[in-house]
Amino acid sequence: TDEPETETVTLAWISDTQLYSESYPAVFDSMTGWLADNAEKEGIRYLLHTGDVVNNRNSDGQWDNAVAAMNRLEGRLPYLISAGNHDVGAPTGNYDRFTTRFGRKEPEGGGLWEGGKGQYALLDAGGLSFLIVMMGYGTGDEGIAWTNSLLAQYPDRYAILGVHSYMHETGVLDDDGLMGEEEYDDDDAFETLFARLTDGVEDDAEIGRIA
Repeated sequence: TDEPETETVTLAWISDTQLYSESYPAVFDSMTGWLADNAEKEGIRYLLHTGDVVNNRNSDGQWDNAVAAMNRLEGRLPYLISAGNHDVGAPTGNYDRFTTRFGRKEPEGGGLWEGGKGQYALLDAGGLSFLIVMMGYGTGDEGIAWTNSLLAQYPDRYAILGVHSYMHETGVLDDDGLMGEEEYDDDDAFETLFARLTDGVEDDAEIGRIA
Protein backbone atom coordinates (compact mmCIF):
# COMPACT_ATOMS: atom_id res chain seq x y z
CA THR A 1 0.00 0.00 0.00
CA ASP A 2 1.04 3.59 -0.55
CA GLU A 3 2.36 5.45 2.47
CA PRO A 4 0.11 8.30 3.62
CA GLU A 5 1.17 11.76 2.56
CA THR A 6 2.83 13.79 5.29
CA GLU A 7 2.89 17.55 5.63
CA THR A 8 6.21 19.29 6.06
CA VAL A 9 6.17 21.62 9.05
CA THR A 10 8.44 24.65 8.71
CA LEU A 11 9.30 27.14 11.43
CA ALA A 12 11.37 30.22 10.60
CA TRP A 13 14.02 31.36 13.07
CA ILE A 14 15.84 34.70 13.28
CA SER A 15 17.96 36.26 16.00
CA ASP A 16 20.23 39.20 16.85
CA THR A 17 18.64 41.72 14.55
CA GLN A 18 20.02 44.54 16.70
CA LEU A 19 22.34 46.01 14.07
CA TYR A 20 19.53 45.95 11.51
CA SER A 21 17.31 47.88 13.92
CA GLU A 22 20.16 50.28 14.61
CA SER A 23 21.68 50.90 11.16
CA TYR A 24 20.06 48.79 8.45
CA PRO A 25 16.29 48.82 8.97
CA ALA A 26 15.70 48.07 5.28
CA VAL A 27 17.43 44.70 5.75
CA PHE A 28 15.23 43.84 8.72
CA ASP A 29 12.18 44.92 6.76
CA SER A 30 13.16 42.79 3.78
CA MET A 31 13.62 39.73 6.00
CA THR A 32 10.17 39.90 7.54
CA GLY A 33 8.66 41.03 4.25
CA TRP A 34 10.01 37.93 2.50
CA LEU A 35 8.67 35.72 5.26
CA ALA A 36 5.24 37.33 5.05
CA ASP A 37 5.16 37.04 1.26
CA ASN A 38 6.35 33.43 1.19
CA ALA A 39 4.87 31.92 4.34
CA GLU A 40 2.03 30.18 2.53
CA LYS A 41 4.16 29.03 -0.40
CA GLU A 42 6.91 27.64 1.84
CA GLY A 43 4.56 26.21 4.46
CA ILE A 44 6.02 28.40 7.24
CA ARG A 45 3.76 28.15 10.28
CA TYR A 46 5.53 30.38 12.80
CA LEU A 47 8.47 32.79 13.10
CA LEU A 48 10.63 32.51 16.23
CA HIS A 49 12.96 35.37 17.21
CA THR A 50 15.51 34.55 19.95
CA GLY A 51 16.27 38.07 20.98
CA ASP A 52 18.47 41.12 20.74
CA VAL A 53 15.78 42.73 18.66
CA VAL A 54 17.49 46.11 19.16
CA ASN A 55 21.04 47.12 19.99
CA ASN A 56 20.27 49.93 22.43
CA ARG A 57 17.13 49.41 24.50
CA ASN A 58 16.97 53.17 25.21
CA SER A 59 16.70 54.13 21.55
CA ASP A 60 13.11 54.78 20.50
CA GLY A 61 14.25 54.90 16.87
CA GLN A 62 15.60 51.36 17.01
CA TRP A 63 12.38 50.10 18.58
CA ASP A 64 10.38 51.90 15.90
CA ASN A 65 12.43 50.17 13.20
CA ALA A 66 11.96 46.78 14.83
CA VAL A 67 8.23 47.21 15.32
CA ALA A 68 7.82 48.34 11.70
CA ALA A 69 9.67 45.25 10.47
CA MET A 70 7.76 42.82 12.66
CA ASN A 71 4.46 44.47 11.71
CA ARG A 72 5.03 43.19 8.17
CA LEU A 73 3.96 39.81 9.56
CA GLU A 74 0.63 40.91 11.02
CA GLY A 75 -2.23 38.76 9.75
CA ARG A 76 0.16 36.74 7.59
CA LEU A 77 2.59 34.86 9.84
CA PRO A 78 2.35 34.54 13.64
CA TYR A 79 5.52 35.06 15.66
CA LEU A 80 7.01 34.70 19.14
CA ILE A 81 9.99 36.59 20.61
CA SER A 82 12.29 35.83 23.53
CA ALA A 83 13.98 39.04 24.65
CA GLY A 84 17.77 39.28 24.63
CA ASN A 85 20.18 41.16 26.89
CA HIS A 86 20.30 44.14 24.50
CA ASP A 87 16.51 44.39 24.71
CA VAL A 88 16.24 44.46 28.50
CA GLY A 89 19.70 45.23 29.87
CA ALA A 90 21.93 42.93 31.89
CA PRO A 91 22.08 41.25 34.26
CA THR A 92 18.79 42.03 36.03
CA GLY A 93 16.75 43.12 33.01
CA ASN A 94 14.20 45.89 32.57
CA TYR A 95 11.40 44.73 30.32
CA ASP A 96 9.41 47.99 30.11
CA ARG A 97 10.40 48.91 26.57
CA PHE A 98 10.16 45.34 25.29
CA THR A 99 6.79 44.44 26.76
CA THR A 100 5.09 47.67 25.67
CA ARG A 101 5.93 46.74 22.09
CA PHE A 102 5.92 42.95 22.01
CA GLY A 103 3.84 41.97 25.03
CA ARG A 104 0.47 43.53 24.40
CA LYS A 105 -1.08 40.95 22.10
CA GLU A 106 -1.71 37.31 22.89
CA PRO A 107 0.16 35.06 20.44
CA GLU A 108 -1.96 33.08 18.02
CA GLY A 109 -2.85 29.80 19.69
CA GLY A 110 -1.01 30.66 22.90
CA GLY A 111 -0.44 33.19 25.64
CA LEU A 112 1.91 35.50 27.53
CA TRP A 113 3.61 35.36 30.90
CA GLU A 114 4.41 38.56 32.79
CA GLY A 115 3.44 40.81 29.88
CA GLY A 116 5.60 39.06 27.33
CA LYS A 117 8.65 38.00 29.35
CA GLY A 118 7.52 34.51 28.39
CA GLN A 119 5.50 33.65 25.31
CA TYR A 120 4.07 30.36 24.13
CA ALA A 121 1.95 28.87 21.38
CA LEU A 122 0.30 25.54 20.64
CA LEU A 123 0.74 24.38 17.07
CA ASP A 124 -0.89 21.37 15.43
CA ALA A 125 0.60 20.65 12.02
CA GLY A 126 1.75 17.72 9.93
CA GLY A 127 -0.07 15.32 12.18
CA LEU A 128 2.01 16.45 15.16
CA SER A 129 1.29 18.60 18.19
CA PHE A 130 3.87 21.13 19.32
CA LEU A 131 4.33 23.39 22.33
CA ILE A 132 6.55 26.38 21.50
CA VAL A 133 7.93 28.26 24.52
CA MET A 134 10.00 31.44 24.21
CA MET A 135 11.55 32.60 27.48
CA GLY A 136 13.20 36.00 27.79
CA TYR A 137 16.61 36.93 29.12
CA GLY A 138 17.20 37.10 32.86
CA THR A 139 13.91 35.58 33.97
CA GLY A 140 15.70 33.13 36.25
CA ASP A 141 13.97 30.60 38.46
CA GLU A 142 10.53 32.15 37.96
CA GLY A 143 10.87 31.75 34.22
CA ILE A 144 12.04 28.18 34.64
CA ALA A 145 9.05 27.41 36.87
CA TRP A 146 6.65 28.86 34.28
CA THR A 147 8.32 26.89 31.49
CA ASN A 148 8.14 23.70 33.53
CA SER A 149 4.47 24.32 34.24
CA LEU A 150 3.76 24.46 30.51
CA LEU A 151 5.78 21.31 29.86
CA ALA A 152 3.81 19.55 32.57
CA GLN A 153 0.50 20.92 31.31
CA TYR A 154 1.09 19.66 27.78
CA PRO A 155 3.04 16.40 28.23
CA ASP A 156 1.87 14.91 24.93
CA ARG A 157 3.20 17.75 22.79
CA TYR A 158 6.69 18.01 21.32
CA ALA A 159 8.20 21.00 23.09
CA ILE A 160 10.38 23.61 21.42
CA LEU A 161 12.21 26.03 23.71
CA GLY A 162 13.65 29.33 22.48
CA VAL A 163 15.95 31.46 24.65
CA HIS A 164 18.56 34.09 23.88
CA SER A 165 21.34 32.74 26.06
CA TYR A 166 21.45 29.26 27.53
CA MET A 167 25.00 27.95 27.80
CA HIS A 168 28.54 29.21 27.30
CA GLU A 169 30.79 27.52 24.77
CA THR A 170 32.58 25.87 27.72
CA GLY A 171 29.41 24.00 28.64
CA VAL A 172 28.65 26.18 31.68
CA LEU A 173 25.06 27.40 31.96
CA ASP A 174 24.63 31.14 31.50
CA ASP A 175 23.43 32.36 34.91
CA ASP A 176 22.43 35.75 33.49
CA GLY A 177 20.28 34.23 30.77
CA LEU A 178 17.27 32.00 31.29
CA MET A 179 18.96 29.85 33.92
CA GLY A 180 18.79 30.49 37.61
CA GLU A 181 20.92 28.39 39.90
CA GLU A 182 19.03 25.28 38.91
CA GLU A 183 18.27 23.87 35.48
CA TYR A 184 14.89 22.37 34.63
CA ASP A 185 13.91 20.20 37.56
CA ASP A 186 10.90 18.35 36.20
CA ASP A 187 12.51 15.31 34.60
CA ASP A 188 9.25 13.91 33.25
CA ALA A 189 8.28 17.19 31.61
CA PHE A 190 11.80 17.83 30.29
CA GLU A 191 11.70 14.56 28.39
CA THR A 192 9.20 16.15 25.99
CA LEU A 193 11.73 18.81 24.91
CA PHE A 194 12.25 18.20 21.22
CA ALA A 195 14.28 21.25 20.21
CA ARG A 196 16.20 24.10 21.84
CA LEU A 197 16.91 27.30 19.91
CA THR A 198 19.33 29.78 21.43
CA ASP A 199 21.67 32.55 20.45
CA GLY A 200 24.06 34.84 22.26
CA VAL A 201 27.40 33.39 23.35
CA GLU A 202 26.96 29.92 21.89
CA ASP A 203 25.05 30.37 18.59
CA ASP A 204 23.44 26.98 18.81
CA ALA A 205 20.48 24.85 17.91
CA GLU A 206 19.80 21.42 19.36
CA ILE A 207 17.14 19.38 17.59
CA GLY A 208 15.70 16.10 18.74
CA ARG A 209 14.23 13.40 16.58
CA ILE A 210 10.62 12.36 16.32
CA ALA A 211 10.45 8.59 16.19
